[in-house]
Amino acid sequence: MRSQLLAAEGAWVRLAEEPAKTGSIGPGLTAFAVVALLVVATVLLARSMLKHVNRVPPSFDDPPPAEEPETEPEPPSAG
Repeated sequence: MRSQLLAAEGAWVRLAEEPAKTGSIGPGLTAFAVVALLVVATVLLARSMLKHVNRVPPSFDDPPPAEEPETEPEPPSAG
């Protein structure tokens, strides 16, 4: 049993030491594309969020009452 475990460990070591196959597309290009898309999406979402945050009023308290005009328009004369 012990010799079988050692043989299996040796196979794993040999697999780890073998060079990668050339000519195959690895995760490098795919990973770069995914990361680039995530960066673009993050930038666009941040810009949109900043636009919305700038529209938020500084306070959500009740607004002060509107000022009344100083003089009220005179009613039309009857004569």
